Amino acid sequence: MIEYLEPIEGRTKPAAKTGPEPPPDASMYLSVLDTPTVHIVNFPEYPKWDRMSSHGYGVLDRATQTALFIDPGIASVRMMRFWAEQEKARVVAIVVTHGHLDHTGGVAALKADWPEAAFIAPSKDADWLQKPDPAISKRIHADLPPKPDRRVDDGDVIDIGETTLAVIATPGHTVGSVCYYEPELGVLFTGDTLFHYNIGRTNSAHSLTKLELIQNIRTAFANLPDKTMILPGHGPNSRLGEERKGNAYLTNQARPNQVLPDVPEATKP
Repeated sequence: MIEYLEPIEGRTKPAAKTGPEPPPDASMYLSVLDTPTVHIVNFPEYPKWDRMSSHGYGVLDRATQTALFIDPGIASVRMMRFWAEQEKARVVAIVVTHGHLDHTGGVAALKADWPEAAFIAPSKDADWLQKPDPAISKRIHADLPPKPDRRVDDGDVIDIGETTLAVIATPGHTVGSVCYYEPELGVLFTGDTLFHYNIGRTNSAHSLTKLELIQNIRTAFANLPDKTMILPGHGPNSRLGEERKGNAYLTNQARPNQVLPDVPEATKP
């Protein structure tokens, strides 16, 4: 039995479609937002949302039936393939928010399936993608990602049909961490930068300080509305306004080196 956390925007288990059965023992993908123009789905690696399970995402532009994947973990690849087949989507890009292997572990496999899809990564993480953090790579059995086809920086945009993702630099968790913002839908893919009532760790080989991460989050998201939907790399979804009110790291209630005792493990990758 798959356990789902409390949804927002009517997140549901997807309706059955005709065609092949989903791969056995794979975690079911979850519909996050479904509009006449865009469909966004969540691919949790494992049914239990703990710190070992990252979230990948799929974005389908309905006007062109083109799609991209964001932060594909190796355990999500089978269901990503199934979803793309079900949607009859043409995958044009594989995008990552940062270079850690729990978010890039599925890139090589997906790139083999869709060689024409562009692998897009943050510029400042691109050079060490083949030299991952040993603390993460030793527990993840996945091929290292290839060299990126495109490197992105703050202010760049990624177009997928009629849908656009704006690149927002949020260094801290890694030196090159970025988030992807869809302004028309008000959706922000935050990777390991911002979680529900928590922020990313800053103790890896490629991190900045916790203080720098906090300041960069505040600065980067300062002009985004409270209703912005947060789709993180681990744990439950949130709203930016909720984090501004209740996330102790954003309200000056937590010390920079503090691990908050009331934050679920799912939000502390």
